Amino acid sequence: GETKMEGLSAMFNIKFANHDYDGQDLAVRDYRLIISLAGIVGWFVGFAVDSFIPTVGIVLLATFLTVCLTVPSWKRYRQNEIVFTKENEVRSILEKQKEQLSGFR
Repeated sequence: GETKMEGLSAMFNIKFANHDYDGQDLAVRDYRLIISLAGIVGWFVGFAVDSFIPTVGIVLLATFLTVCLTVPSWKRYRQNEIVFTKENEVRSILEKQKEQLSGFR
């Protein structure tokens, strides 16, 4: 049977995988942009109403939004899949290099 999380991941196109390297950079850029804009907007709102509470509230809401947008591995953050070398391929490469190096003796 399908678990609840698997159903949600299929519905929202989320894979339980990691962001690729470009996706990590994109997620960092996104969260910095969102938090910075929220801080600026929050500061102006707080200044306008002469209270620090709206500033904190806006930044907290932006933080929650940022977590929802950047923590899951959305397709946007998985555009350049990382392909790892299989163990048997690594062994054959190492053996070839070892043979090449033994020829220098």
